[in-house]
Order: sequence, then structure tokens, then C-alpha cells
Amino acid sequence: QQTFDEPLRLLADTMNMGESPACAGPDHYCKFDTVDLDLRLKHDEPPTLEGSLVDASKAAHALLAQYYELGPEQAAFGHQLTTEEWQQIGSIGQMENKVLSTPPPVAVLTAYPLLSFIREELRTDLRRFTYLAGHRRNLAAVGAMLGIDESEPLTDALEILLPPGCKLMLRKWRDPKGHFFVDLNLVYFSTSQMRELQLMDLSHPPRMRQLYLKNLQHDYPEGLYPLEDVLDLMAASMRMLDQLK
Repeated sequence: QQTFDEPLRLLADTMNMGESPACAGPDHYCKFDTVDLDLRLKHDEPPTLEGSLVDASKAAHALLAQYYELGPEQAAFGHQLTTEEWQQIGSIGQMENKVLSTPPPVAVLTAYPLLSFIREELRTDLRRFTYLAGHRRNLAAVGAMLGIDESEPLTDALEILLPPGCKLMLRKWRDPKGHFFVDLNLVYFSTSQMRELQLMDLSHPPRMRQLYLKNLQHDYPEGLYPLEDVLDLMAASMRMLDQLK
């Protein structure tokens, strides 16, 4: 719970929550907490969260939107926040994302259709480009099932795991001997690119972070994994669905 406490306290202080009508009201809603966190799982329905973390996540997203539109001082209601403190606020929505998307029973249900499609695309020799659009929760679930290492936070981003508009990019390579390999990267806008609504082109490329898989041995240069190892990893992750039935 310690990882939740400091960002939630910072968010409440930034919003002057202790001086709000909600705090003065009968419910004395003066701070965000995790003690009332409740994860609801229902058959044939996506998981939902209840509790003040949900409100905190909405407030954090609103503050970040204001940051991109108005700048840090106006967004923080006059408070002087460091980049690290903004990243703490950005982590609150990421927490909600993790709780809703990355537990194995939830992740496999969410990620299965995507992993199945991506796996078939990687096996198709003539495919040159495939684009899939989805929510960051889709990426969180896929990342959890593949075992993507998140120990290294993203640079130049307020949401250091999955920033707005980020894309998971898998590239398929072939060496001179005909062996196929795959690398994984997260492509995302930098904070300044988000603020300036900068169009991406070759002169203004987005940020790109190479990703590594905790469950595969990384013995090849340039962050490459043998294609068959990646396909086998995806198949093993998808088989988890059968264990849940």
C-alpha cells in the first residue's frame, strides 16, 4: 500500500482537497485512500473498481490533461510541482490500469484475442504492416501476458508505463541465413510533443523504448528474440485460458 499512499496524498494536496466542500460535507471526503478499494468481477462483464481510487484516477487524468493544455502551474492550481511529482500523479491512473488489466485471470481474457491475432500476423510471411488500435488497458493486459519488463521507467513522460497514445510495436527481422527474429518497442509522445501537439514525421520522431521479456533468454544483439520463441511464449500465454475454464 505504500506505493499508493504518497501519490494519493500529493494529488489531494494539489487539489486542496482538505478545503473542499466534499471535505466539509457530511461524508468528510478529505483524502483519497485505498482501504475502500473493491474489485468487482462479474460473468461476461469487464472488471470494475469501486472506491476513492476511482475518483483519484479521474482527478489525476484531469490534471494531466490540464498540464498538456495549460502548462504545469495553471494545471496544479498554483502549486509548484516537480517533474517527479507530476509523474507520481501520473502513476495513479497507471495503478488503476494495473489493478483492472494485469491480474492473470483478467489479463488472459483481455489479451487472448489480441495475442491470437498478433501471433497469426507474425506467422504470415507476406505481411508488411499491420495496425491495431485499442485502449491502454489492452496494452497492459498484453504486456502482462508476455511478461514485459517494466523495471525501467520511460523517459520524458509523465505517465511512465503507458503514456497517452502509446503504441506497442513488434518488428519482424530476417538475417542473411533466413532466420527470423522479433523485437518489441513502445512508441510514445514526449511530454513536450504532447503539449505542443507536434505532428510526427522523420524530422520530429516520437520517443521509442526497447522492451525486454522477462520469460525469454536475451542472447541476441539489438534486442532481438528468435521468432519461434516469441510465438511459443504467446501460445503458452494463450493456453492459460483453458486452465480458467
